[in-house]
Amino acid sequence: MIAIAAIATMAPFGCYSAMDGMPNGQPGPAYPDGPGAGGPDGSPPGANPAASGLPCDISATLQRYCIGCHSSPPVASAPMALLRYEDLIATRGNPPRAVAERALERMREGSMPPSPLVGPTAAELSAFESWVNAGLPRSTCSTAADAGRPAPNPYETPLQCSSGRYWRDDDDESPEMHPGRACIACHSQDDEGPRLTIGGTVYRTAHEPDDCNGGLGASERIVVQITDANGMVIELTVNRAGNFLYEGSVALPYSAKVIAGGKERAMPPKQTSGDCNSCHTVNGTNGAPGRIMAP
Repeated sequence: MIAIAAIATMAPFGCYSAMDGMPNGQPGPAYPDGPGAGGPDGSPPGANPAASGLPCDISATLQRYCIGCHSSPPVASAPMALLRYEDLIATRGNPPRAVAERALERMREGSMPPSPLVGPTAAELSAFESWVNAGLPRSTCSTAADAGRPAPNPYETPLQCSSGRYWRDDDDESPEMHPGRACIACHSQDDEGPRLTIGGTVYRTAHEPDDCNGGLGASERIVVQITDANGMVIELTVNRAGNFLYEGSVALPYSAKVIAGGKERAMPPKQTSGDCNSCHTVNGTNGAPGRIMAP
């Protein structure tokens, strides 16, 4: 749920951190042995709402939107479980803040659970916020609420080239060249191409091969928004190959998000590398969950 190595929804974004990223790692099932493998009652691994120490409504929200990855043990490389009171009062980040506060922030901004998954309702968010504002009081849930199936792992998708179109030309310095490949690493090998500060590719799904075009519709306007350490906002338009490029200066660290059609997919951890595809490879490296995905 929270973007704490999880989601989410991007990681441009350089590489994720296990402190504040999105669910990372290679694609895998939401449960190690299939849905309901964690208990004889069909509950996710480690789920026991009646003994969690959390209020019933808070436990139900976490089950519904978070434990698809943040189970016990966590899956999809999520950094922690979000099932028990102790999980939510633990502190992380700099400055240190309770995991529950960070979870609420991610849910409020819409980055958790990652799109296209549906997030908590206004009533669920209000209840969660009231619990956080009350000081995270421990509670006993005597009756486990039926939270329904947990949200699935959005990165559990097959290898595919969604657009069906590939880069076939030579290295001709086109801004559409070699989608999916590490732009800065390649450009630093010679003096022919522009010296890039930030570069990457936005895809439709999480696992798409190198040189596959991003598959974005011609009428769609997708923007990668960079906010640097000085508060300067830079908007990079994604071209038809899915690529975005920037040659100017950026004060580090920076934050990034992809915006399209009134939606956004944000990468909460601030970044110091602009070679986005070096982490956002086919299956992801350095904690990234795979490709940068449009919201």
